Parts: sequence; C-alpha cells; structure tokens
Amino acid sequence: HCPASNHANGDIPVNDELMNDFESALAVGIRTGYGFWKGLSVDVDVQYDALFEEDGSNKIRENKNLISMAPGLRYTLDMSRSMSGYAMSCFGATFDYTKSVMSAWKLGYVVATGISFDITENLVFGPEFRFRHVFPGTRPGKRPDRQDDKDTKIQVLNLGVSVGYLYD
Repeated sequence: HCPASNHANGDIPVNDELMNDFESALAVGIRTGYGFWKGLSVDVDVQYDALFEEDGSNKIRENKNLISMAPGLRYTLDMSRSMSGYAMSCFGATFDYTKSVMSAWKLGYVVATGISFDITENLVFGPEFRFRHVFPGTRPGKRPDRQDDKDTKIQVLNLGVSVGYLYD
C-alpha cells in the first residue's frame, strides 16, 4: 500500500539558543510513502516550519522559515481493528531562510510517533509528536572560531494532528 498524509503542528523550540530568539510557531507538511510489507514503509516527508520572532530579545528581528525534505523509514503496528501506532525516522536537508542573517541548506533529522484512528477503510486521523533537529553551520564570511559567528542549532518539538489516506 502507499500511505499519504498531511499534518499540521505547533512548533515549540526546545534548545536555549533558539528559545531566546524565537517563540512557538506553526508547521505544516505532507508525507508520502510506499509499503513493502505489512508495517514497514519508505516515506518522504516535506515540512514547512515558521518560528516567530521573540519580542524584545530577538537580535535578528525577523521570523525563521524552515523548509525540510527528508526520506526515511516508518513502521506501523496495528493495535486494534481501527487503531494503529507508528514510529518514523527521517534524515534529510533543511533550507533555513532567515533573510538578514543567513539562508542556507543544512542537514537534519526528524523522529516521529503517532496514533492513527480509522475514519473509513482508507482514511485515518490522529495525534502526532515529532522532534526535529537541524545541525548548525557557520555563517558565510564569518570566522568559525568566534562564538558569536556560529549559527544557532535548531531543535523543535512538533505537536499536532495528521490526516492520512492509504492507496492500495
């Protein structure tokens, strides 16, 4: 089968560097995949995160926009006739668009888990929890040995819902 889903999440920054400059935000995304045998599928996850600037303490004075694309594996376990749980791990690239500071591609990963409740035979709905980590880089034209010239690492917790459709 081929699962496809859309998800909407609230982003909560979880590392101190990010929490000092950005507030909680929103994320939306799509995921599609192909199931090889019962329970295991290869998925591609595409997500957009918007972290809103923190009033007062944000030196950047603009929002941080992240566009991520990551392939990975997902394992789904049937818990009952109309409910299943899943875990997913993806590794890929994130485009960090923060115009006045840096816009660059960076590596990152996401791990997720959730529960799906069957609405119809092919339509599912349920809560989803994600952790996204984007590895920091060095700002172009800056010296990596100076602490103030290093890029902020990005760690966010996503809490939200997922709506999916299973194609046979």
